[in-house]
Amino acid sequence: MTKSIVLSSLKLFAVDFIGRILFWPIWWYTIGLKRLLTILAENIIEEEQRLGVGLWWKNLFTPMYGQYDWQGRIISFFMRLFVGIGRILLLLLWFSITFVALVVWVLVLPVAGYFLWRNLMLYYDFSWY
Repeated sequence: MTKSIVLSSLKLFAVDFIGRILFWPIWWYTIGLKRLLTILAENIIEEEQRLGVGLWWKNLFTPMYGQYDWQGRIISFFMRLFVGIGRILLLLLWFSITFVALVVWVLVLPVAGYFLWRNLMLYYDFSWY
């Protein structure tokens, strides 16, 4: 009786272990990729809110410090324009960093598989097959 319990437990463990190994690449490109995209999208939205890009462009024509004369309006316009462009460039830099993270996520599995296959072919002689 105990032998069958141990044997069935080992069989269940082996099936579960092999099933997880075989399911892992599928998870990587389905559920895992969806989670990564959600995290990256939230990260970009948080960065946009932290930088206040929309707020700077919304108030582009609003004079700073309540100076409603024409000199204050011109200075405020160009100041907000340059700061807004700088913040957009920072947001584009952040977007490119998150895009690189996405590309790395997608490519890491095939690259790892390639190097694993390459090392197997270099160090082991499979000519006896």
